[in-house]
Amino acid sequence: RKAQICILPNEDRATAFIQNTQREKVVQVVWNCPSRREADGLRNSRPTGALRLVYQGSIAPAKLPLSLIHAIAMLPPSVTLTIMGYETVGSVGFVKSLLGTAQELGIAERMSYLGPRSRPDMMRVCATCDVGIAFVAIPPDSLNLSKLTGASNKVFDFLTCGLPIIVTDKPDW
Repeated sequence: RKAQICILPNEDRATAFIQNTQREKVVQVVWNCPSRREADGLRNSRPTGALRLVYQGSIAPAKLPLSLIHAIAMLPPSVTLTIMGYETVGSVGFVKSLLGTAQELGIAERMSYLGPRSRPDMMRVCATCDVGIAFVAIPPDSLNLSKLTGASNKVFDFLTCGLPIIVTDKPDW
């Protein structure tokens, strides 16, 4: 309530913020997009015949569901998934579950978990892939997750790397 300026990632969150704080005059909306400098020289050549999916960010069942591993198991062996990021406090052990499911389905060699990465390294890895994954299962009472457009840099990072994206089925995406 004392800030000179309050930056929010989209209009919906800004509206909710203003309603809660009555601070309309100090609110600015700024989407969480990569800079042009980050995009320079990112796109790498890719081998043909492969489809490399990539996920980056916080790793939790709502964002990287086990059903994705099951879907990959039904696809040709040339489809792989690279995961970069970190488990959230509420999802500790979920990476082990993802990798265990891949092992049970016989596709462990088609998945790689790289752990957390620096932003430049993460962008370099994304640029070697073909499709970005940006799912979010949205609880009805979650303002942060239901108003994610502009806030999550994941989609913008993928687009910066020249990747098409698979997103949650929501009108704003």
